Amino acid sequence: SLRYCEVGSYYKSPMFPVWIVASTNHFSVVFGDSKCLQESKSDQLLERCRRAFKKVEDGESGFIMKDSLGKVLEELDLVTMLGGENGVQTLGAYVEVPGGGGIVLWDDFWKATSRLMTGSSLQAIMNDKDDDEVKIIGTINRQATPPPSTMS
Repeated sequence: SLRYCEVGSYYKSPMFPVWIVASTNHFSVVFGDSKCLQESKSDQLLERCRRAFKKVEDGESGFIMKDSLGKVLEELDLVTMLGGENGVQTLGAYVEVPGGGGIVLWDDFWKATSRLMTGSSLQAIMNDKDDDEVKIIGTINRQATPPPSTMS
């Protein structure tokens, strides 16, 4: 799709469940009850991070420049939690695309930031990545070994 028109989160989960529907010759008002306002904490967290990320993202690319990471973290009130500019730089180095390039992908940003916003420390997040890489490498090595042949 060309994404000329995209339904936003304010429409999908509004603050007040009232919609005005326009026709060629009249308007209609549609109301919802309190059940339509229920949104999980994880959905709220995701949307907050997504909005902050999109403020500095160029279009719908799915990445931001590493230099813009500080602005996003400031929008999310995480700079102080990270210990200031040094913490921002450390997180930037952690979530930057391997090999440099100065690019931070949305997935890597979301994985780290969601954990920060739910109480994990930067050190704990960085330590867990090493464990994940070991598990992935171990799985890849086991899969790379061909299965034993049943034919003689």
